[in-house]
Amino acid sequence: MRTFLYYALLLLVFIAVSCSKQTKTEPLAGYPALSTVTEQTKDGKSLIGVVNPQSDHIVIPPAEYKSVKADNYTIVCTKNDNMLEVFKTNGETIGCFEMFTPWSANGNYYLGVRYINKTYYFPEKDLVVSTQNVHNEYNCMLLENTEGWAVYDYDGNFLWQAPQNLGIIRNSKVPTQIWLAIESNDKRPSCALYAADGSGYNVIPAAKWAKLKKTLKKVKEITPTAYAAATDEFDKF
Repeated sequence: MRTFLYYALLLLVFIAVSCSKQTKTEPLAGYPALSTVTEQTKDGKSLIGVVNPQSDHIVIPPAEYKSVKADNYTIVCTKNDNMLEVFKTNGETIGCFEMFTPWSANGNYYLGVRYINKTYYFPEKDLVVSTQNVHNEYNCMLLENTEGWAVYDYDGNFLWQAPQNLGIIRNSKVPTQIWLAIESNDKRPSCALYAADGSGYNVIPAAKWAKLKKTLKKVKEITPTAYAAATDEFDKF
């Protein structure tokens, strides 16, 4: 009886060992406050997850990722189809993208792209904004939403909500200066001008606006109701 129990126990131990996963833990590249855990399953798959080694909290559950890397704000997990699953360092999802790029030349933000959809992540504001249409100026970006165009600076500060029907007029001599132009719906339209933050309200009468429109050059359609242009006569607006 004892011999039977002995071999039965050995069998149970063998089964437990053979079914267990082989794991490897190492600091997360780019953000060593967290760790990656790599598990090898019985069928040879490699699963990678992210944990907090101090609390053993699972930040990102193990999945079939080709690689996992991070920086101070994001964790980028590359899937086998080369899609990128991107998370904040606390594990919250930012999105799934074909491309995900940090930008720091004129601010601190990330851009994720998937097909025609663009997602901006401003880490210092903990802000995620998605859009299909965007227009970039030197000091601000305009992101289309259901109400028109949300104007942000490159640090994620919300400046103003502009309407759908919009002209973005740049000073060709001083490219950092822009007007946001909103035409009236009159037969001979006048035009209201705003700075990027919605200040500097000024109405140009119809006759003067008709002349100033003729100074616009490099006119580019952004959407059927929005355009960007430049002028050498910016000070006359």
